[in-house]
Amino acid sequence: MNEEWSEIRNEIEKEVNLANAYVVCDSDREINNAFEGAKGIQICHFHAVKYVDYCLWKKDAPKNFRKKMRRILKSRLSTLQNSVKKFWRDEDTERLKNRISWFREELDRWIERAEGRNFALAANYIRRARENLLTFAEAALRGDYVPYTNNRVEREFRENVYRTKRIGGSWSDDGLLNVSLCQLISRLDESLFRKLKEVYIDEAGTLNFSVSLLGG
Repeated sequence: MNEEWSEIRNEIEKEVNLANAYVVCDSDREINNAFEGAKGIQICHFHAVKYVDYCLWKKDAPKNFRKKMRRILKSRLSTLQNSVKKFWRDEDTERLKNRISWFREELDRWIERAEGRNFALAANYIRRARENLLTFAEAALRGDYVPYTNNRVEREFRENVYRTKRIGGSWSDDGLLNVSLCQLISRLDESLFRKLKEVYIDEAGTLNFSVSLLGG
């Protein structure tokens, strides 16, 4: 739709109080700045690993060093992910708090290792992103479920773009929005899509919708 992130935020705020919402995204500064003031920002773990690898590559880090640093980061992220999964099963608050503290310490060591080899770009990125890599864990302690990745949603949007282009034609903004909404809901929530078809598509084919962006 070629909108600025600030414009997208304004549209979302018509439906959602962002002070009560979490944003899951990549490390794009425009996104992070646009959604400042949200209840929390979770940086996608997969995007973070890829960006770190790019930072090291850009500064000509040896291939073996890049591989090692990527492996260490993935390992620490995976350990935190597993701890949060366990927490949702047994609600052991103290254990998860300890894991969060451990994670912070491990990332500090990662930063020191990167800086020790003069790879400040990667080190500074992790330093900036650290707290937003564990938002989902701290949210769990408050009883809020937040995914640690936005990969599924990105896959759905890519599929949506492919299907829309395959249909062809010249799209108005409203038409593209309606078709996109239908396709995304049909793939992400089948029961909601059935309800949508029954209730919100009138005789003229215009889509009238009221959908909670928080997943309700």
